[in-house]
Amino acid sequence: MEKLNIQPWSGFGDWNSFSVPGNQLKDRVENNIQFYSGNYAIIALVVLLLTLFTNFNLLIAVVILGGIFYVTCIQDTGNLRVGNFVLTLIMRMAIIGVVSIVTIYKISGMTLIYTSAISASAILVHAVFRKRTLKGKINATANKANDFVDRNFN
Repeated sequence: MEKLNIQPWSGFGDWNSFSVPGNQLKDRVENNIQFYSGNYAIIALVVLLLTLFTNFNLLIAVVILGGIFYVTCIQDTGNLRVGNFVLTLIMRMAIIGVVSIVTIYKISGMTLIYTSAISASAILVHAVFRKRTLKGKINATANKANDFVDRNFN
């Protein structure tokens, strides 16, 4: 897992650094997502937290489901016997995941999906229209060089 890069917010939102991408759309989006990954993660987290704290029932459900997940999957990693049936850790995670998705959907309706779509849209718009900085271009070139070395010399 790569480290999240949190860049200064003044440069992140500099209006003079936005333009229509032209033919370098793919490179610009990849570079910006890598260069501003920490900023994008913070935006998504803030939107998610705002959603949780404005919907009290959803907040309580997430806390309870998180507690259940912690107790059944983090604290107890062994197999669990229910009658003649053995539940492995992966099976418990899958069951809790499905129950969590259904519960959260029933409590919040489409609110969580809408807020996820809003943060993803904002991130994508920024990644598309934000011009690459010199530092971002250098980072992208260094990463390509590292990939080349890893593929050919390791």
